Amino acid sequence: LSGANLRGANLRGADLRGANLRGAKFRGANLSNAKLKGAKAGNFNGAKGVEISESFFTQKKF
Repeated sequence: LSGANLRGANLRGADLRGANLRGAKFRGANLSNAKLKGAKAGNFNGAKGVEISESFFTQKKF
């Protein structure tokens, strides 16, 4: 998914563990309950349902 434009995509519950998200854009994407552990860098500015802390991805529960 390197460089992918996923703006506004509904990725609710998606399993993206270990994915290479370098350069991917997620603005407005719904990532509620998505699994992102081990995923590499992505631009999650404005994405819904995702919390980022020091390059480790954690999920927000709604």
